[in-house]
Order: sequence, then C-alpha cells, then structure tokens
Amino acid sequence: MNLKNFARNFSIDKRSGYTFVDVIRAIMFMSERHYGRISLTKKLGLCEASVRTMLKKLKSVGLLTVSTKGHVLTKKGEELAKNINRKIFSVRRFERPRFVKKSCVVFVVKGSAKKVKLGIEQRDEGMRFGSEIITLVYDGKNVKFPGTGEIVEGFEAPLSKNDVVIVSSGRRRVDMERGALAAALTLI
Repeated sequence: MNLKNFARNFSIDKRSGYTFVDVIRAIMFMSERHYGRISLTKKLGLCEASVRTMLKKLKSVGLLTVSTKGHVLTKKGEELAKNINRKIFSVRRFERPRFVKKSCVVFVVKGSAKKVKLGIEQRDEGMRFGSEIITLVYDGKNVKFPGTGEIVEGFEAPLSKNDVVIVSSGRRRVDMERGALAAALTLI
C-alpha cells in the first residue's frame, strides 16, 4: 500500500480528536517498536480517547493488531510504514541552521523538490499545528531557499538531489513534529 492511496482512502471523523498527520506519526512510531495505548498517547501528545479511537480505526482497516507486546503493525501496516519511511524521514542528528533561533526538528521528503513552489503551502500547513516552517530544496550541490535560490550555508543532512528539507520550530516538540509532517505531506 502506498502513502498516496492510503491518504486518498483513509477517512477520519472530524469529531475523533486526531488528524491524518497523527495517524501517519502513529504508524511511523509503531514501525520502530511496539507501543501500548498509554505510551502512544504520551508520544503523540493526544488525549487517550482520541488515541483509542485512532487505534480502533487502524485495526479495522487491517493495519495493526493487538498483542501482549502492545499494538503491532500487521504485514499491511509494515508495508505502509516502509513506504512512508522511504519517502519521509526525520533527521535525528543535525546542527541547527543559523537562521533558526529556536529549537527545531528537521524532516526530509525524498525527491519532491519539483512540487515546491515558494514553500508557502508548507508554511501554512505547519502553522495549523502551531509550528513555524521553513522549506528548503537540495539541487544536488546546495541546499537553497525555494524561489530565491539563496544558498543555505552549513546545513548538513543525508540528502539526495531533489530532496526537500522541512525545518520546523515551535514551543513543544510534538507541535514541531506534527507541523513538519503536515508540511511534508503536502508534497506527497
């Protein structure tokens, strides 16, 4: 199952208390290890009722099962997680860019530079989650601001030509992660 088809077909009740971004984050977290509902609630920064509803929905579409270890991705869920993690990943170790004054998280979206116009769409999507977003593109030689072509000096991350770098800053880590992922999903 690929991410684009999943996004198109996965419906969320507006009263559920979670978003599609939270669903993707949950799948990404569960691809790394098993989570119980309480620990996943803390990791996602959502209320327990919302996480319970989300997990029930993911189970109903065959993406996860419950075991004594906690919630476990099914084969179908693992396939989706691999697809997500190949396209979008968090850069865990990096030196904060000089132009970012606050703490931040960095996500890379593989091969999506042609989908970026000026980075405004990504900025707006991140703002919905309480984070400030800066979008950068990598041309194979330099990391640049889209539209202006201004080169960003000193940014180190594992990049390939046409990758997009999403830098998200904010008050809480959970908001930064949600905003970065929301911005990244605009490029899928």
